[in-house]
Amino acid sequence: MNSDGLFALNALKSCEPGLVLLDLMMPEMDGFEFLKHFREIERFAKTPVIILTAKERTSDDRNALSGRISQLVSKSDCAITHLLEQLRTLKPA
Repeated sequence: MNSDGLFALNALKSCEPGLVLLDLMMPEMDGFEFLKHFREIERFAKTPVIILTAKERTSDDRNALSGRISQLVSKSDCAITHLLEQLRTLKPA
């Protein structure tokens, strides 16, 4: 299965996600670029985005994501129960 940001943006033409789980490290178009384009689409301005990543975040990364995502969860400490707890904190749009 193709799983990069460009593929996901094209898939948005035929679906309306209520939540996006996003990895920052993807081929072709990474998570940062996907998020930029995703947030430019008006109907997705308030769609919750949870970053699930193994990437070490720099201060530049945190600044780039600030105000654009709902949660950031590290894959290294991501047990399914932890992810479910994060999902429960989200309020429906």
